Amino acid sequence: MRMLGLFVALVMLSACAESGTETDDAGGGDDGRIDTGDVPVESDGDGDVPGEVEAEAEAEAGADADADAPEDVPEDVPEDVGPEDTGPDGYETDDDGDTVTEAEGDCDDTDARVHPGSTEFVEGLDCDCDGRREFRATIIVTVDDEYDLCVDGVMVATDVAEHSTAETYELILESGDHVIGLHGYDTVGVTAAMAMYVEVNGRQLKSDGVRTDEPDSTLWRYYPSEVEDPQATWCDVPFDDSAWGPALFNAEQDDGEWLQSPNELRGRDVEWVWDGRPRDLRESWFRRRFSLPTAAPVHAAPGTDVCTPIGAPRTLMADAAHRLHNGVALAWTGSQYGVVWSEWYAPWREGCDELFLQRVGADGVPVGTPTRLTTSTWFNTFPDVAFGAGTFGIANEDSVDDRSGDEIYFVRAGTDGAELGSDVRVTGTSTFAGYPAIAFDGTQFGIAWEDDADRGAGAFEIAFARYSTAGTAVGTRTRVTNTSGASRTPALAWSGSQWGLAWEEVSDGSSEIYFARLAAAGTLVGAPVRVTTDPDASAAPSIAWSGSAWGIAWEDERDGNREIYFVVVAADGTVGAPVRITADQGVSTNPSLVHDGTAWTVAWRDDRDGNDEIYAARFADDGTRLADDSRLTDTAGHSWNPDLVFDGTGYAVAWEEETDPTGTRVYYFQTDFLRFSCP
Repeated sequence: MRMLGLFVALVMLSACAESGTETDDAGGGDDGRIDTGDVPVESDGDGDVPGEVEAEAEAEAGADADADAPEDVPEDVPEDVGPEDTGPDGYETDDDGDTVTEAEGDCDDTDARVHPGSTEFVEGLDCDCDGRREFRATIIVTVDDEYDLCVDGVMVATDVAEHSTAETYELILESGDHVIGLHGYDTVGVTAAMAMYVEVNGRQLKSDGVRTDEPDSTLWRYYPSEVEDPQATWCDVPFDDSAWGPALFNAEQDDGEWLQSPNELRGRDVEWVWDGRPRDLRESWFRRRFSLPTAAPVHAAPGTDVCTPIGAPRTLMADAAHRLHNGVALAWTGSQYGVVWSEWYAPWREGCDELFLQRVGADGVPVGTPTRLTTSTWFNTFPDVAFGAGTFGIANEDSVDDRSGDEIYFVRAGTDGAELGSDVRVTGTSTFAGYPAIAFDGTQFGIAWEDDADRGAGAFEIAFARYSTAGTAVGTRTRVTNTSGASRTPALAWSGSQWGLAWEEVSDGSSEIYFARLAAAGTLVGAPVRVTTDPDASAAPSIAWSGSAWGIAWEDERDGNREIYFVVVAADGTVGAPVRITADQGVSTNPSLVHDGTAWTVAWRDDRDGNDEIYAARFADDGTRLADDSRLTDTAGHSWNPDLVFDGTGYAVAWEEETDPTGTRVYYFQTDFLRFSCP
C-alpha cells in the first residue's frame, strides 16, 4: 500500500484507531480528517470546552447549596449515592466518565469515546459530537499511464501507474457530500484507461462506464474536452459537473481486451473506463460525487411477516460460452410465464447479441427450450416484454446501423414461443434510440423509449407509439417530453383507460423522476408532473396501476445511500408523499413494482449482506409493511436487474445471475427464475 507524505497527513488517525487509544489529549488542532466544518475544542488551556464554564459555575453553586443543607439523609435514599445519579435526569452528570456531561454537549453519555473534542475514530460513529459520523474509505485505482487523485479538492496522490498493478489508499470521511476526482495522463500515446474501486460505509463505488449506445447509468462523470483543462475547482464538492458527460466503457476486467488486470481489482466487478476513444488521449478528468449519511439508518420495525420462495431458483439460460448483461424481462399469460433476455451469442466483439424467449409453466418448470427470436448482424439489447391477445410483444434496442445509431424494434412471438412474422422497426430518424418499455391495453401494444430525434445527438426525449398484435403501427409517434434536460429510461403501464409513463430527467442539475398520463390514442393528458425534488439522484423508475391509482418505485440517493422509494399518484395525476421502502447500509437499486389487487409488492437488488441479492417487500399505499424486506436469493455470484410479475395467486421474478463470482470471467451471467409468495 503506497502512502505519500501529503496523503499521510490526510489520513493520520489523530481521531485514534478503533482500539480507543487517544493520540491528541488536548482535543484541539487539526485532526487530519477531510472535513466541512469545525468541532468544539478547548481554547483557554484549562481543559474547558464551550459550555464548560457555565457548567462549572452551576456545579459550584450546587456545592455551596450542599454545604448549607442538613446532614440528614432520608432513609429511602441509599448511602452510596454517587454524582452519576444526581441532577435532572443525569443531564448535568458525567455518566460515562469522559469528563463531559450532556449539558456540555456530550451526545452519548453512555460511551466514553463520544464527546465534543474527542479524538477517537470508530467506524460509523460521531465521536466528536459535531453531528457528522466518521467512515473509513478505501480507494483502489490504476491508470495507464499516470494520474493525480484528489478528494474534496485536496490532492491525495500523484503516481506513475501500470495497467497490471493498482495502488490502495485509505482516508477518513465524515457525513455529507464528497467528490473523488482523478486526472489521468496518457504519456505513451498508445492506449489508456482507468479503473477504480471505492468502498465506504459498506458501499462499492466502482468505475462503471457506459457504452456509447447505452443509457447514462454511470455515476462517474467525464470531462468532455480533450483540448482545455476544466476549471481549477473541478475536484471541489460544489463544482457543477452537469455539463460533463458519462465516463464511457473501454473494456471489461479479465475479458482479454485490456492486457493484464491488476490483482487488487480482480473479482471486484470493475470496468475499465475512459472517454470512448482510447488512443492518443493525452489527458482526461473524472469525477464521482457521493454522500455519506448523518444519521444511522433506521430500518422498519422487525417482526413483520416476510415473502417466502416457492422451491429453488430455476436456471433458464446457462452457457459458459455466451454472456448475458443487458437485462431480463418477464410476462404472465394467464397460464404460463414468458422470460426474455439478450444474450451475447458469440465471443465479445466477434458476434452479436440476440433475443431469446423461454416459456415457464405455472408450476415454475421450463416448457421446452429457449427460442432464439432474432438473427441480426449486430446487437439486440435491453428487451422488455408484455403479453396480450395470444401474443408476446417484445420491444428491444437494435444496433442495426453497425452500432453507429441504435433503433427500437418490435418483435412478436406466440404462446408456443415461436416468432410471429418479421421484426418491425419502430424508429429510424434518431442518432440513438434505446431503453424501451412495453405494455398491452387489451387490443394493442404501447411502446415508450428514449431518443434524440427531436433535438439532435445526445439530447434525449421520451417518445411513445402504438402497435397492433399483427405488428403494424397504429397512429403516429407521440413526443412526450420537451425539455432542455435529458429525459431517459421510461417505464410504462396501462390503467384500463390511460397510459402511465414514468422516467428520469435531469432537472436543476440532478436526475429526478417525472410522470405523465397519455390517452388511449397516445396524446398527452395534461402536462408532465415532477415526482421528486431532492438534490440527489433519483433514477430507474418502475410503474404499476392498482385499479384506482398509479404507483411508482425508484432508487434514490437523498439519504446518502441508494435506497428504494415509492409514491402513489392519484388517477388525476396528483402526487402523494414519498415513502422510503429500504433503510439499510447496503445499496438498493433496480426496483420492479406490481400491484396484486390488494397491495403493492416490489423486488429489487440489494447488497446489504455483502453480495448483490434479490429482495422483495409488500406494503400498503401509505407504506405500512405487510411483508418486510425479504431476501429471495442466496448465491455466491451477484444477482441483478429483477423483473417482477403477479400471476393471480403469487409472484414470480426473473433476474441476471452471475455465473463466476471468482472474477475470472466477469459479466458472464445466466437467467434465473423464482416463484414466491407474500402474506
